[in-house]
Amino acid sequence: MAGTLISVSHANAQSILEKAEAAIIAQLDGGGVQRYVVEGADITLTPLKDLMKLRDLAAASLASHAGPMNFQLGRSGRGI
Repeated sequence: MAGTLISVSHANAQSILEKAEAAIIAQLDGGGVQRYVVEGADITLTPLKDLMKLRDLAAASLASHAGPMNFQLGRSGRGI
């Protein structure tokens, strides 16, 4: 699976960090269900491990004031 490439710049890192943390909490509150079917629509959530990696990447960008960092969502077995 190719996945989705996300670029995290220092400018948008705080927003991404907040959204990733909110998504993590929402999934944990929902019991960790990763896939739903609603009225025939198949809805798959971003895996929790990808949200956690994205959160960590955004936090690292904020901490380091580095340039853009890229993250590939949906690739199993790959790190940041």
